[in-house]
Amino acid sequence: MRDRVAVTGATGFIGWHLCERLRDAGWNVVAIVRPDSPKPLPEGVERAPAILEAEAMRRACRGASTIVHAAGLTSARSADDYARVNVEGTRAAAEAARALGARLLHISSLNAGGPAPVDQPRDETQTASPITAYGLSKLHSEEVLASIGGLRWTTIRPAAVYGPRDRQFLPLFQAARRGVFLRPANARFFSLTLVHVDDVADAVALACGDEMADQETFFVGHPVPVSLDGLLKTLALVFDRAYRPIPVPLTLVRCAAWLRLGGLSGERCQELMSPGFVCSVRRAEERLGFRAEISLADGFRATAAWYSRHRWLS
Repeated sequence: MRDRVAVTGATGFIGWHLCERLRDAGWNVVAIVRPDSPKPLPEGVERAPAILEAEAMRRACRGASTIVHAAGLTSARSADDYARVNVEGTRAAAEAARALGARLLHISSLNAGGPAPVDQPRDETQTASPITAYGLSKLHSEEVLASIGGLRWTTIRPAAVYGPRDRQFLPLFQAARRGVFLRPANARFFSLTLVHVDDVADAVALACGDEMADQETFFVGHPVPVSLDGLLKTLALVFDRAYRPIPVPLTLVRCAAWLRLGGLSGERCQELMSPGFVCSVRRAEERLGFRAEISLADGFRATAAWYSRHRWLS
């Protein structure tokens, strides 16, 4: 049995998979959950109710040698809401980690770095330039770590994460199942670095066991980026549908975002207007020995199968 590891956001999409992966790697996993949360946890994971406040976190994480901070908002009504959870919540986790002498593994986002086209992938040495309130809040959360003296930290910036339990890609899967493939008119050259959630969990597990990764930031994603057309074509293959993309004028995309139709928000619209979100994953390969292994086709098939079993595709 390895040391005790505390995981915030354990009932969420990424946090759930982190708990399972760390448990299977032999860690004694304790999930930090809201006191009023009725949501279940993976089998074999201990529940520790606490709010995202430094003293409460310190008590809940007592005995942990590592804290994995995965809690956060990916959508919110205002920048203040993002700051309250993503920035101040990270501050609370960081202060608790320092007080306990524990390492902090912080789950940030590629959005903290900002967009980059497929022919100029973003790397960790570049100045960050987030374009959304969410991305800015994640960047500010990273800056919190650097401002706390004596804290041992590692930041993981996952690319666009998909997989079982994810709801952000779900509308695309639901539409593809019906043979509907909507493509914004300007997005023919839009590309993404994607990553299956199991690969993210593997990267975090490696970082948890590698103290040489302290004070390091890593992009985590599959080494082969995909265009929006490539993504939609892969979904068509998964659901055995003919790929006939439907170009959507930008005006309609903006209207859909304003109405929040099909999971589209104003921030998602901003992202789609960019040249793409592509990152280099070389540093994670060189420093952590990590390389994402799950191909888009295999990952989408497994995700679709999970959605189908749990009746999420209706």
